[in-house]
Amino acid sequence: MATLASLRKTIRRQLRDESEEKWTNDLLNDAINNAIEEAYPAWHELQIDSASVTTAASTYSYTLPTDCEYLAQVWIEEGENVPYGKLVNWRVGHDVGSTGTVVRTLFLDNADNYGAGQSIRLVYLAKPHALVSDTDSTIVPTSYVQLMALVYLSQMMITEGPGQHVDHWRTMMAWAMQRAEDIKKNQSMQLPISHVHFSTGGVVDILNQPGVVGRVRAD
Repeated sequence: MATLASLRKTIRRQLRDESEEKWTNDLLNDAINNAIEEAYPAWHELQIDSASVTTAASTYSYTLPTDCEYLAQVWIEEGENVPYGKLVNWRVGHDVGSTGTVVRTLFLDNADNYGAGQSIRLVYLAKPHALVSDTDSTIVPTSYVQLMALVYLSQMMITEGPGQHVDHWRTMMAWAMQRAEDIKKNQSMQLPISHVHFSTGGVVDILNQPGVVGRVRAD
């Protein structure tokens, strides 16, 4: 997988700016992360999180992790060295907070009697994470990120208007957008095992995951 630094280098080459005279690292980083955000849900990260939610007495609503975009499964701890049990009766509510952030809440069936201190295992989809350090990498295909970054940079140059070779940037944007859409159509994810992980770290084989079937695979 390409790193933030290598993505910048490739995009600079496409923009003929290897000497770093026109495009700052911050500007290219923004374009790259915009491209990664645009990739969801065609590419996503599967999270298996057993740390964020623990049952409390007489409580049937719990705030979901902030990166949860789509909750797929809910499991509950049933005892030490016992596989998690899958819950069927649950729903997700969506509210918009004061800052405009979407807050997602898990509602359990209040007809069920849950004891306090039971771990809830959440299986959900998250957007691919943004790249911060130069060594960070993404599951989104390198070619898609590069092309969509060019789309964002072209849009910026078109907005700047006369004197910025607008026709050139319009042609660049149309070409990059079409190529990116072709990649999305042909390469959208079926989740590879290497991208299944606990939110707290550690690669997991979902086919051998406690509560799904069996055990955690070591890194």
